[in-house]
Amino acid sequence: MIFSTSSAKEDVEYCFEIGADFYVVKRGSFIALAEIINDLNKGTIFNRF
Repeated sequence: MIFSTSSAKEDVEYCFEIGADFYVVKRGSFIALAEIINDLNKGTIFNRF
């Protein structure tokens, strides 16, 4: 899983090329991070970019 501040298409594509399963763009709040962690725990995370 890649957790990055970049949403550049080239960065996303590169990460998947080298084996990433997920790419999540960091959002600026703790609540947004907590939602991502909750999704991971439930197994319902989707790529977010």
